[in-house]
Amino acid sequence: MMAIVHIDDAVAATVAALTAEPGVYNIVDDDPLPVAEWLPAFALWVNAPEPPRLSVDNALKIAGEEAVHFHTSLSGVARAKAKLGFNPRPLLWKDSRTSTAAGS
Repeated sequence: MMAIVHIDDAVAATVAALTAEPGVYNIVDDDPLPVAEWLPAFALWVNAPEPPRLSVDNALKIAGEEAVHFHTSLSGVARAKAKLGFNPRPLLWKDSRTSTAAGS
């Protein structure tokens, strides 16, 4: 799963954290996506070729156990505990998921 935020939102949240109580802050979008969803949508957004789909076995051979775990087993995190007043903007490339599915 991958939770992605716009760089400007990450900067704003980081600046807000400078004056907040000390702690660990999750600066994330609360809508994490599996790589099988976000990577093709992002590729479409940047006009790149659609990435190939790999089986877990092939991905293990090519990228290794850590990369496969990162993209298939991690759960999302929530930003609610940060209490920074941080609300990330919608990521425009996520709209590509809808238009891709509708065009299928």
